[in-house]
Amino acid sequence: MCAVFILVFISLCYYNFLSINILERKLQILIQTTVDVTKRFHGLYINADSKHYDEGVHFEKIDNSEPGIIVKNSGDIHQLNNGMSQLKNEIEEIIGSDLLWTVAVIEKANVAGEVTHFLPLREAYISLDESRHS
Repeated sequence: MCAVFILVFISLCYYNFLSINILERKLQILIQTTVDVTKRFHGLYINADSKHYDEGVHFEKIDNSEPGIIVKNSGDIHQLNNGMSQLKNEIEEIIGSDLLWTVAVIEKANVAGEVTHFLPLREAYISLDESRHS
């Protein structure tokens, strides 16, 4: 009986050891895939056209979603809607659409000051921004 217990215990330990290695490898692949997606977005960001936006909140319609931009100071702002839509779709492929709440890009060093792009722009973000700057 003791031998059976020891055999089962060793088998479970060995199984857990193998499972941890498999899980670790899957996690590494998931992280690397996510990094690759963000690197591709960087290329879209750098090559994005610019458009003049006045200070405030701006909504646009793309692919049945509502990307939005919160602009602190008027100026020429990157148009990231298509790139963010692509980024959102690729991240959803990796983690699943039910786990992704929002894709956001924050531009701190922009000529127009702080600019925040959201896909989708939710009312809570607008309220949070207003309370932070009031």
